[in-house]
Amino acid sequence: MERVEIIAASPGIPVAARAEFKQLVRQAIELAAAEPGTLKYDIYFDSDETMCVFHEVYVNSEAMLAHLDNARQVLSSLGPLGGGQEVLILGAPSETLLDALTAVRPHVLRHFSGTRDREA
Repeated sequence: MERVEIIAASPGIPVAARAEFKQLVRQAIELAAAEPGTLKYDIYFDSDETMCVFHEVYVNSEAMLAHLDNARQVLSSLGPLGGGQEVLILGAPSETLLDALTAVRPHVLRHFSGTRDREA
C-alpha cells in the first residue's frame, strides 16, 4: 500500500466558534502526534481565521483509518463548527478508507507525474 495524503478544508469558521474550533484542532494534533503511521499533520489558517486547512500524510490507508478511529469525537465536531468539510485525497486510498469517508464525499486524485519526495 502506498502513502495517502489528505487535504481537508473547513471553509467557514464563524467568529463565535473560533476558540472552540482551535481547541479541537489542538486535540487532533496531539492525537496524531502519538500515532506511528501519521507522517505529517499540519494545520493552516487564512489571515482572518475563517478558513482552516489540514494537510495530513499517512504511511498508508490503514494508518489514516487508525487516526479516524482514534480521533473520531474530535473530528466529528470540527465539521459542523467549521462550516462543513471539503476533502481531497491524494494517492491510492483503499476501498475501506473510501467507505469510511463516504459522509464527506472526498475527491480522489491519483498521482500522475512529478518529483515525489525529493530531498532539498
